[in-house]
Amino acid sequence: MSKFKTLGKNTIYIFIGYSGSKLISFIMLPFYTHYLSTEDYGSADIISMYAMLLVNLITFSIANAIFVFPTNQSFEKQKGYFSSATIFSLINFIIYGIISIIILFLSQVYAIHNSFTDNIGLIYLLFVSNFIQQFIQQFTKGLNKIKIYSRTGIICTLSIAIFSFFLVPKYNMIGYIGAMVIANIIASLYPFYMVKAYKYISIKSWNKDLLHEMLRYSIPLIPNSLMWLIISAINRPIMETYLGLSAVGTYAVANKFPNILSSLFTSFTNSWQVSVLEEYGKKDYETFYNQIGLIIISTLSLGLAILTLFSQLIVKLFTASEYYHSWIYVPVIACSILFLGVNAHTGANFSVVKKSKYYFYSSIIGMIVSLLFNFLLIPYWGIMGCAITYTLSQGSIAACQIYYSKQFVKYKILSQLIILILFNCIIIFTTIKELAYWNIAFTIILFIIILYFNKEIIYTLKQKYNDKFFISLFRKGYKNKK
Repeated sequence: MSKFKTLGKNTIYIFIGYSGSKLISFIMLPFYTHYLSTEDYGSADIISMYAMLLVNLITFSIANAIFVFPTNQSFEKQKGYFSSATIFSLINFIIYGIISIIILFLSQVYAIHNSFTDNIGLIYLLFVSNFIQQFIQQFTKGLNKIKIYSRTGIICTLSIAIFSFFLVPKYNMIGYIGAMVIANIIASLYPFYMVKAYKYISIKSWNKDLLHEMLRYSIPLIPNSLMWLIISAINRPIMETYLGLSAVGTYAVANKFPNILSSLFTSFTNSWQVSVLEEYGKKDYETFYNQIGLIIISTLSLGLAILTLFSQLIVKLFTASEYYHSWIYVPVIACSILFLGVNAHTGANFSVVKKSKYYFYSSIIGMIVSLLFNFLLIPYWGIMGCAITYTLSQGSIAACQIYYSKQFVKYKILSQLIILILFNCIIIFTTIKELAYWNIAFTIILFIIILYFNKEIIYTLKQKYNDKFFISLFRKGYKNKK
Protein backbone atom coordinates (compact mmCIF):
# COMPACT_ATOMS: atom_id res chain seq x y z
CA MET A 1 0.00 0.00 0.00
CA SER A 2 2.89 2.35 0.77
CA LYS A 3 4.12 2.00 -2.83
CA PHE A 4 0.80 3.33 -4.15
CA LYS A 5 0.83 6.10 -1.56
CA THR A 6 4.31 7.14 -2.70
CA LEU A 7 3.20 7.00 -6.34
CA GLY A 8 0.16 9.16 -5.56
CA LYS A 9 2.29 11.75 -3.76
CA ASN A 10 4.82 11.82 -6.59
CA THR A 11 2.02 12.33 -9.14
CA ILE A 12 0.66 15.27 -7.12
CA TYR A 13 4.12 16.85 -6.83
CA ILE A 14 4.74 16.51 -10.56
CA PHE A 15 1.27 17.93 -11.28
CA ILE A 16 1.94 20.96 -9.07
CA GLY A 17 5.33 21.57 -10.65
CA TYR A 18 4.19 21.10 -14.24
CA SER A 19 0.78 22.78 -14.06
CA GLY A 20 2.04 25.52 -11.75
CA SER A 21 4.74 26.53 -14.20
CA LYS A 22 2.25 26.48 -17.09
CA LEU A 23 -0.19 28.65 -15.14
CA ILE A 24 2.49 31.24 -14.33
CA SER A 25 3.51 31.31 -17.99
CA PHE A 26 -0.13 31.84 -18.98
CA ILE A 27 -0.63 34.66 -16.47
CA MET A 28 2.44 36.43 -17.88
CA LEU A 29 1.04 36.36 -21.43
CA PRO A 30 -0.58 39.87 -21.26
CA PHE A 31 2.79 41.32 -20.17
CA TYR A 32 4.74 39.62 -22.96
CA THR A 33 2.25 40.54 -25.69
CA HIS A 34 2.26 44.16 -24.47
CA TYR A 35 6.02 44.62 -24.85
CA LEU A 36 6.80 42.10 -27.61
CA SER A 37 5.59 42.64 -31.16
CA THR A 38 4.41 39.63 -33.16
CA GLU A 39 7.84 39.64 -34.87
CA ASP A 40 9.65 39.67 -31.49
CA TYR A 41 7.45 36.88 -30.14
CA GLY A 42 7.98 34.91 -33.35
CA SER A 43 11.77 35.31 -33.06
CA ALA A 44 11.71 34.19 -29.41
CA ASP A 45 9.58 31.17 -30.28
CA ILE A 46 11.79 30.04 -33.15
CA ILE A 47 14.98 30.57 -31.08
CA SER A 48 13.43 28.34 -28.37
CA MET A 49 12.64 25.74 -31.02
CA TYR A 50 16.23 25.67 -32.30
CA ALA A 51 17.58 25.44 -28.74
CA MET A 52 15.25 22.51 -27.99
CA LEU A 53 16.38 20.76 -31.18
CA LEU A 54 20.06 21.18 -30.24
CA VAL A 55 19.51 19.80 -26.74
CA ASN A 56 18.58 16.45 -28.31
CA LEU A 57 21.14 16.44 -31.11
CA ILE A 58 24.33 17.89 -29.58
CA THR A 59 24.04 16.12 -26.22
CA PHE A 60 22.68 12.83 -27.66
CA SER A 61 19.65 13.05 -25.30
CA ILE A 62 21.89 12.09 -22.37
CA ALA A 63 19.64 14.03 -19.97
CA ASN A 64 17.10 11.20 -20.38
CA ALA A 65 19.72 8.64 -19.39
CA ILE A 66 20.88 10.53 -16.27
CA PHE A 67 17.37 10.00 -14.85
CA VAL A 68 17.27 6.24 -15.52
CA PHE A 69 20.73 4.88 -14.64
CA PRO A 70 21.62 6.42 -11.24
CA THR A 71 18.30 5.25 -9.75
CA ASN A 72 18.77 2.76 -6.86
CA GLN A 73 22.54 2.61 -7.41
CA SER A 74 25.39 2.99 -4.92
CA PHE A 75 26.86 6.45 -4.32
CA GLU A 76 30.06 5.59 -6.21
CA LYS A 77 28.15 4.39 -9.26
CA GLN A 78 25.87 7.44 -9.19
CA LYS A 79 29.00 9.56 -9.04
CA GLY A 80 30.40 7.68 -12.03
CA TYR A 81 27.27 8.21 -14.13
CA PHE A 82 26.94 11.90 -13.23
CA SER A 83 30.63 12.74 -13.72
CA SER A 84 30.91 10.86 -17.02
CA ALA A 85 27.77 12.50 -18.45
CA THR A 86 28.84 15.96 -17.22
CA ILE A 87 32.33 15.78 -18.77
CA PHE A 88 30.89 14.39 -22.02
CA SER A 89 28.38 17.27 -22.18
CA LEU A 90 31.07 19.91 -21.51
CA ILE A 91 33.17 18.55 -24.39
CA ASN A 92 30.11 18.77 -26.66
CA PHE A 93 29.47 22.37 -25.56
CA ILE A 94 33.02 23.34 -26.56
CA ILE A 95 32.79 21.57 -29.94
CA TYR A 96 29.43 23.15 -30.77
CA GLY A 97 30.71 26.55 -29.58
CA ILE A 98 33.52 26.34 -32.16
CA ILE A 99 31.04 25.26 -34.85
CA SER A 100 28.78 28.22 -33.96
CA ILE A 101 31.68 30.66 -34.41
CA ILE A 102 32.45 29.14 -37.83
CA ILE A 103 28.77 29.38 -38.88
CA LEU A 104 28.62 33.00 -37.70
CA PHE A 105 31.77 33.87 -39.68
CA LEU A 106 30.53 32.17 -42.86
CA SER A 107 27.07 33.79 -42.59
CA GLN A 108 28.70 37.22 -42.42
CA VAL A 109 31.05 36.50 -45.34
CA TYR A 110 28.27 35.18 -47.59
CA ALA A 111 25.55 37.53 -46.24
CA ILE A 112 23.27 34.69 -45.07
CA HIS A 113 20.49 36.09 -42.90
CA ASN A 114 17.73 34.12 -41.18
CA SER A 115 16.48 33.57 -37.64
CA PHE A 116 19.19 30.94 -37.01
CA THR A 117 22.29 32.77 -38.26
CA ASP A 118 21.14 36.17 -36.92
CA ASN A 119 20.57 34.79 -33.41
CA ILE A 120 23.19 32.07 -33.19
CA GLY A 121 24.68 33.50 -29.99
CA LEU A 122 21.30 33.62 -28.22
CA ILE A 123 20.50 30.10 -29.45
CA TYR A 124 23.79 28.82 -28.04
CA LEU A 125 23.23 30.41 -24.62
CA LEU A 126 19.65 29.14 -24.42
CA PHE A 127 20.66 25.67 -25.59
CA VAL A 128 23.42 25.35 -22.95
CA SER A 129 21.29 26.73 -20.10
CA ASN A 130 18.30 24.59 -21.14
CA PHE A 131 20.39 21.45 -21.14
CA ILE A 132 22.04 22.16 -17.77
CA GLN A 133 18.64 22.81 -16.17
CA GLN A 134 17.11 19.63 -17.67
CA PHE A 135 20.19 17.55 -16.87
CA ILE A 136 20.34 18.45 -13.17
CA GLN A 137 16.55 18.28 -12.77
CA GLN A 138 16.47 14.79 -14.32
CA PHE A 139 19.34 13.68 -12.09
CA THR A 140 17.34 14.97 -9.11
CA LYS A 141 14.38 12.84 -10.18
CA GLY A 142 16.72 9.87 -10.62
CA LEU A 143 17.73 10.28 -6.97
CA ASN A 144 14.00 10.14 -6.12
CA LYS A 145 13.97 13.74 -4.83
CA ILE A 146 10.54 14.39 -6.32
CA LYS A 147 9.69 17.41 -4.16
CA ILE A 148 12.85 19.18 -5.26
CA TYR A 149 12.19 18.13 -8.86
CA SER A 150 8.69 19.59 -8.66
CA ARG A 151 9.79 22.88 -7.08
CA THR A 152 12.47 23.35 -9.73
CA GLY A 153 9.87 23.75 -12.48
CA ILE A 154 8.04 26.46 -10.54
CA ILE A 155 11.30 28.23 -9.61
CA CYS A 156 12.31 28.29 -13.27
CA THR A 157 9.01 29.81 -14.43
CA LEU A 158 8.87 32.31 -11.55
CA SER A 159 12.44 33.37 -12.34
CA ILE A 160 11.52 33.94 -15.99
CA ALA A 161 8.59 36.10 -14.88
CA ILE A 162 10.66 38.14 -12.41
CA PHE A 163 13.59 38.80 -14.74
CA SER A 164 11.21 39.50 -17.63
CA PHE A 165 9.81 42.47 -15.67
CA PHE A 166 13.31 43.98 -15.60
CA LEU A 167 14.62 42.96 -19.03
CA VAL A 168 11.72 42.74 -21.50
CA PRO A 169 10.54 46.40 -21.34
CA LYS A 170 14.07 47.61 -22.13
CA TYR A 171 15.53 44.88 -24.35
CA ASN A 172 12.36 43.30 -25.84
CA MET A 173 13.05 39.91 -27.46
CA ILE A 174 16.69 39.79 -26.32
CA GLY A 175 15.49 40.56 -22.78
CA TYR A 176 12.95 37.72 -23.00
CA ILE A 177 15.62 35.20 -24.06
CA GLY A 178 18.00 36.63 -21.44
CA ALA A 179 15.35 36.10 -18.75
CA MET A 180 15.00 32.45 -19.82
CA VAL A 181 18.78 31.91 -19.74
CA ILE A 182 19.10 33.45 -16.24
CA ALA A 183 16.06 31.46 -15.02
CA ASN A 184 17.57 28.21 -16.32
CA ILE A 185 20.78 28.93 -14.40
CA ILE A 186 18.86 29.69 -11.17
CA ALA A 187 16.68 26.60 -11.66
CA SER A 188 19.88 24.56 -12.08
CA LEU A 189 21.55 25.93 -8.95
CA TYR A 190 18.58 25.12 -6.71
CA PRO A 191 18.50 21.31 -7.23
CA PHE A 192 22.31 21.28 -7.60
CA TYR A 193 22.61 22.66 -4.06
CA MET A 194 19.64 20.77 -2.55
CA VAL A 195 20.80 17.30 -3.64
CA LYS A 196 24.48 18.26 -3.14
CA ALA A 197 25.22 17.39 -6.77
CA TYR A 198 28.75 18.79 -6.37
CA LYS A 199 29.57 15.64 -4.37
CA TYR A 200 28.85 13.58 -7.50
CA ILE A 201 31.38 15.41 -9.71
CA SER A 202 34.93 14.11 -10.00
CA ILE A 203 37.27 13.82 -12.99
CA LYS A 204 38.57 10.59 -11.43
CA SER A 205 35.06 9.14 -11.63
CA TRP A 206 35.02 9.40 -15.42
CA ASN A 207 34.09 5.95 -16.71
CA LYS A 208 33.97 5.17 -20.41
CA ASP A 209 31.90 2.02 -19.90
CA LEU A 210 29.24 3.86 -17.87
CA LEU A 211 29.09 6.60 -20.52
CA HIS A 212 28.66 4.03 -23.29
CA GLU A 213 25.91 2.38 -21.27
CA MET A 214 24.02 5.68 -21.05
CA LEU A 215 24.57 6.52 -24.72
CA ARG A 216 23.30 3.11 -25.82
CA TYR A 217 20.08 4.01 -24.04
CA SER A 218 19.82 7.67 -25.06
CA ILE A 219 20.89 7.65 -28.72
CA PRO A 220 17.94 5.47 -29.90
CA LEU A 221 15.64 8.08 -28.32
CA ILE A 222 16.89 10.79 -30.70
CA PRO A 223 14.92 9.75 -33.82
CA ASN A 224 11.62 9.68 -31.92
CA SER A 225 12.40 13.04 -30.29
CA LEU A 226 13.27 14.50 -33.68
CA MET A 227 10.04 13.20 -35.18
CA TRP A 228 8.00 14.83 -32.42
CA LEU A 229 9.91 18.06 -32.95
CA ILE A 230 9.18 17.88 -36.68
CA ILE A 231 5.49 17.29 -35.95
CA SER A 232 5.19 20.15 -33.46
CA ALA A 233 7.90 22.63 -34.48
CA ILE A 234 8.90 22.25 -38.15
CA ASN A 235 6.03 24.60 -39.02
CA ARG A 236 7.99 27.55 -37.53
CA PRO A 237 10.80 27.70 -40.14
CA ILE A 238 8.26 27.07 -42.93
CA MET A 239 6.04 29.90 -41.64
CA GLU A 240 9.08 32.16 -41.37
CA THR A 241 9.97 31.43 -45.00
CA TYR A 242 6.49 31.96 -46.47
CA LEU A 243 4.77 34.29 -43.98
CA GLY A 244 7.46 36.00 -41.88
CA LEU A 245 8.24 36.07 -38.17
CA SER A 246 5.02 37.93 -37.34
CA ALA A 247 3.03 34.83 -38.32
CA VAL A 248 5.26 32.66 -36.11
CA GLY A 249 4.53 34.96 -33.17
CA THR A 250 0.78 34.92 -33.81
CA TYR A 251 0.75 31.11 -34.00
CA ALA A 252 2.88 30.83 -30.84
CA VAL A 253 0.42 32.95 -28.86
CA ALA A 254 -2.61 31.05 -30.22
CA ASN A 255 -0.91 27.80 -29.21
CA LYS A 256 -0.59 28.95 -25.56
CA PHE A 257 -4.31 28.54 -24.85
CA PRO A 258 -4.74 24.89 -25.96
CA ASN A 259 -1.56 24.11 -24.00
CA ILE A 260 -3.41 24.88 -20.77
CA LEU A 261 -5.96 22.15 -21.60
CA SER A 262 -3.10 19.83 -22.54
CA SER A 263 -1.19 20.45 -19.29
CA LEU A 264 -4.25 19.57 -17.20
CA PHE A 265 -4.43 16.23 -19.01
CA THR A 266 -0.72 15.39 -18.60
CA SER A 267 -0.94 14.31 -14.96
CA PHE A 268 -3.82 11.98 -15.76
CA THR A 269 -1.68 10.40 -18.50
CA ASN A 270 0.95 9.38 -15.93
CA SER A 271 -1.70 7.87 -13.64
CA TRP A 272 -3.35 6.05 -16.56
CA GLN A 273 -0.06 4.39 -17.51
CA VAL A 274 0.23 3.03 -13.96
CA SER A 275 -3.37 1.73 -14.07
CA VAL A 276 -2.72 -0.08 -17.36
CA LEU A 277 0.33 -1.79 -15.85
CA GLU A 278 -1.84 -2.99 -12.95
CA GLU A 279 -5.00 -3.97 -14.84
CA TYR A 280 -3.76 -5.29 -18.20
CA GLY A 281 -4.50 -8.99 -18.65
CA LYS A 282 -7.33 -9.09 -16.13
CA LYS A 283 -10.76 -10.35 -17.16
CA ASP A 284 -12.54 -7.00 -17.13
CA TYR A 285 -9.65 -4.95 -18.56
CA GLU A 286 -11.33 -4.42 -21.94
CA THR A 287 -14.45 -2.95 -20.30
CA PHE A 288 -12.34 -0.79 -18.00
CA TYR A 289 -10.17 0.35 -20.92
CA ASN A 290 -13.14 1.44 -23.04
CA GLN A 291 -14.92 3.13 -20.13
CA ILE A 292 -11.85 5.21 -19.35
CA GLY A 293 -11.43 5.95 -23.05
CA LEU A 294 -15.01 7.20 -23.25
CA ILE A 295 -14.50 9.43 -20.21
CA ILE A 296 -11.28 10.84 -21.75
CA ILE A 297 -12.75 11.72 -25.15
CA SER A 298 -15.97 13.03 -23.56
CA THR A 299 -14.13 15.30 -21.11
CA LEU A 300 -11.68 16.61 -23.68
CA SER A 301 -14.45 17.06 -26.24
CA LEU A 302 -16.48 19.17 -23.82
CA GLY A 303 -13.37 21.12 -22.79
CA LEU A 304 -12.59 21.76 -26.46
CA ALA A 305 -16.14 23.00 -27.11
CA ILE A 306 -16.01 25.40 -24.14
CA LEU A 307 -12.57 26.71 -25.15
CA THR A 308 -13.86 27.20 -28.70
CA LEU A 309 -16.92 29.16 -27.54
CA PHE A 310 -14.87 31.51 -25.38
CA SER A 311 -11.69 31.66 -27.48
CA GLN A 312 -12.30 35.19 -28.74
CA LEU A 313 -13.03 36.52 -25.26
CA ILE A 314 -10.06 34.71 -23.66
CA VAL A 315 -7.58 35.97 -26.24
CA LYS A 316 -8.85 39.54 -25.82
CA LEU A 317 -8.46 39.31 -22.05
CA PHE A 318 -4.94 37.85 -22.09
CA THR A 319 -3.22 39.51 -25.06
CA ALA A 320 -2.49 42.95 -26.48
CA SER A 321 -4.57 44.26 -29.40
CA GLU A 322 -1.86 43.26 -31.90
CA TYR A 323 -2.61 39.61 -31.10
CA TYR A 324 -6.43 39.68 -31.02
CA HIS A 325 -6.80 38.06 -34.42
CA SER A 326 -4.97 34.95 -33.16
CA TRP A 327 -8.21 33.75 -31.50
CA ILE A 328 -9.40 32.31 -34.81
CA TYR A 329 -6.61 29.69 -34.74
CA VAL A 330 -7.14 28.62 -31.11
CA PRO A 331 -10.11 26.24 -31.74
CA VAL A 332 -8.36 24.47 -34.65
CA ILE A 333 -5.14 23.94 -32.66
CA ALA A 334 -7.18 22.90 -29.60
CA CYS A 335 -8.84 20.15 -31.65
CA SER A 336 -5.46 18.35 -31.59
CA ILE A 337 -5.82 17.95 -27.79
CA LEU A 338 -8.67 15.49 -28.38
CA PHE A 339 -6.35 13.37 -30.51
CA LEU A 340 -3.54 13.67 -27.94
CA GLY A 341 -5.98 12.21 -25.41
CA VAL A 342 -6.64 9.26 -27.71
CA ASN A 343 -2.89 8.80 -28.19
CA ALA A 344 -2.24 8.72 -24.43
CA HIS A 345 -5.13 6.29 -23.89
CA THR A 346 -4.29 3.78 -26.62
CA GLY A 347 -0.50 4.14 -26.45
CA ALA A 348 -0.31 2.94 -22.85
CA ASN A 349 -0.98 -0.58 -24.17
CA PHE A 350 2.27 -0.52 -26.16
CA SER A 351 4.27 0.09 -22.99
CA VAL A 352 2.70 -2.75 -21.02
CA VAL A 353 3.23 -5.29 -23.85
CA LYS A 354 6.71 -3.83 -24.54
CA LYS A 355 5.93 -3.06 -28.19
CA SER A 356 7.40 0.44 -28.39
CA LYS A 357 7.89 0.02 -32.15
CA TYR A 358 4.23 1.00 -32.58
CA TYR A 359 5.00 4.41 -31.05
CA PHE A 360 7.73 4.73 -33.65
CA TYR A 361 5.53 3.67 -36.58
CA SER A 362 2.77 6.07 -35.54
CA SER A 363 5.26 8.92 -35.14
CA ILE A 364 6.63 8.30 -38.66
CA ILE A 365 3.11 8.63 -40.12
CA GLY A 366 2.52 11.80 -38.09
CA MET A 367 5.85 13.24 -39.26
CA ILE A 368 5.08 12.53 -42.94
CA VAL A 369 1.64 14.13 -42.63
CA SER A 370 3.18 17.15 -40.88
CA LEU A 371 5.89 17.70 -43.51
CA LEU A 372 3.57 17.13 -46.46
CA PHE A 373 0.66 19.32 -45.36
CA ASN A 374 2.82 22.10 -43.90
CA PHE A 375 4.42 22.61 -47.31
CA LEU A 376 1.06 22.23 -49.09
CA LEU A 377 -1.17 24.37 -46.86
CA ILE A 378 1.00 27.12 -45.33
CA PRO A 379 1.80 28.85 -48.66
CA TYR A 380 -1.92 29.06 -49.51
CA TRP A 381 -3.80 29.13 -46.18
CA GLY A 382 -1.15 30.78 -44.03
CA ILE A 383 -1.38 30.32 -40.27
CA MET A 384 -4.67 28.44 -40.59
CA GLY A 385 -2.93 25.91 -42.82
CA CYS A 386 -0.34 25.43 -40.07
CA ALA A 387 -3.03 24.94 -37.40
CA ILE A 388 -4.95 22.44 -39.58
CA THR A 389 -1.75 20.52 -40.36
CA TYR A 390 -0.83 20.12 -36.69
CA THR A 391 -4.29 18.76 -35.89
CA LEU A 392 -4.18 16.43 -38.92
CA SER A 393 -0.78 15.07 -37.87
CA GLN A 394 -2.05 14.32 -34.35
CA GLY A 395 -5.19 12.78 -35.84
CA SER A 396 -3.11 10.50 -38.07
CA ILE A 397 -1.09 9.34 -35.05
CA ALA A 398 -4.34 8.64 -33.16
CA ALA A 399 -5.70 6.61 -36.10
CA CYS A 400 -2.48 4.56 -36.28
CA GLN A 401 -2.43 3.87 -32.55
CA ILE A 402 -6.09 2.79 -32.55
CA TYR A 403 -5.27 0.41 -35.42
CA TYR A 404 -2.12 -1.02 -33.79
CA SER A 405 -3.64 -1.32 -30.29
CA LYS A 406 -6.65 -3.39 -31.41
CA GLN A 407 -4.46 -6.53 -31.53
CA PHE A 408 -4.04 -6.18 -27.73
CA VAL A 409 -7.47 -4.87 -26.73
CA LYS A 410 -10.57 -3.92 -28.73
CA TYR A 411 -11.29 -0.22 -29.11
CA LYS A 412 -15.11 -0.25 -28.94
CA ILE A 413 -15.73 3.50 -28.81
CA LEU A 414 -14.64 4.46 -32.32
CA SER A 415 -18.15 5.47 -33.42
CA GLN A 416 -18.54 7.69 -30.32
CA LEU A 417 -15.16 9.29 -31.06
CA ILE A 418 -16.12 10.05 -34.67
CA ILE A 419 -19.43 11.63 -33.58
CA LEU A 420 -17.69 13.81 -30.97
CA ILE A 421 -15.06 14.91 -33.52
CA LEU A 422 -17.80 15.76 -36.02
CA PHE A 423 -19.74 17.90 -33.54
CA ASN A 424 -16.58 19.67 -32.38
CA CYS A 425 -15.72 20.45 -36.00
CA ILE A 426 -19.21 21.95 -36.46
CA ILE A 427 -18.80 24.05 -33.29
CA ILE A 428 -15.35 25.21 -34.46
CA PHE A 429 -16.75 26.17 -37.90
CA THR A 430 -19.76 28.07 -36.52
CA THR A 431 -17.53 29.89 -34.00
CA ILE A 432 -14.92 30.93 -36.57
CA LYS A 433 -17.68 32.10 -38.92
CA GLU A 434 -19.19 33.93 -35.93
CA LEU A 435 -22.59 32.30 -36.42
CA ALA A 436 -24.12 33.46 -33.16
CA TYR A 437 -26.34 31.00 -31.27
CA TRP A 438 -25.59 28.15 -33.69
CA ASN A 439 -22.35 27.32 -31.88
CA ILE A 440 -24.15 27.47 -28.52
CA ALA A 441 -26.94 25.25 -29.84
CA PHE A 442 -24.47 22.63 -31.11
CA THR A 443 -22.54 22.76 -27.82
CA ILE A 444 -25.75 21.98 -25.91
CA ILE A 445 -26.43 19.09 -28.30
CA LEU A 446 -22.86 17.88 -27.78
CA PHE A 447 -23.35 17.96 -24.01
CA ILE A 448 -26.56 15.90 -24.32
CA ILE A 449 -24.76 13.39 -26.57
CA ILE A 450 -21.93 13.10 -24.03
CA LEU A 451 -24.44 12.42 -21.26
CA TYR A 452 -26.08 9.75 -23.44
CA PHE A 453 -22.75 8.08 -24.26
CA ASN A 454 -21.80 8.00 -20.56
CA LYS A 455 -25.24 7.05 -19.19
CA GLU A 456 -24.06 3.63 -17.96
CA ILE A 457 -21.05 5.10 -16.17
CA ILE A 458 -23.21 7.88 -14.66
CA TYR A 459 -25.82 5.34 -13.55
CA THR A 460 -23.17 3.14 -11.92
CA LEU A 461 -21.68 6.10 -10.04
CA LYS A 462 -25.15 7.23 -9.01
CA GLN A 463 -25.97 3.80 -7.63
CA LYS A 464 -22.71 3.62 -5.70
CA TYR A 465 -23.22 7.11 -4.31
CA ASN A 466 -26.82 6.37 -3.26
CA ASP A 467 -25.83 3.10 -1.64
CA LYS A 468 -23.13 4.82 0.41
CA PHE A 469 -25.54 7.62 1.24
CA PHE A 470 -28.28 5.31 2.54
CA ILE A 471 -25.79 3.13 4.40
CA SER A 472 -24.42 6.20 6.19
CA LEU A 473 -28.00 7.26 7.09
CA PHE A 474 -28.79 3.78 8.40
CA ARG A 475 -25.66 3.80 10.57
CA LYS A 476 -26.54 7.21 12.00
CA GLY A 477 -30.12 6.08 12.73
CA TYR A 478 -28.88 2.89 14.35
CA LYS A 479 -26.47 4.83 16.60
CA ASN A 480 -29.27 7.23 17.62
CA LYS A 481 -31.58 4.34 18.61
CA LYS A 482 -28.82 2.86 20.75
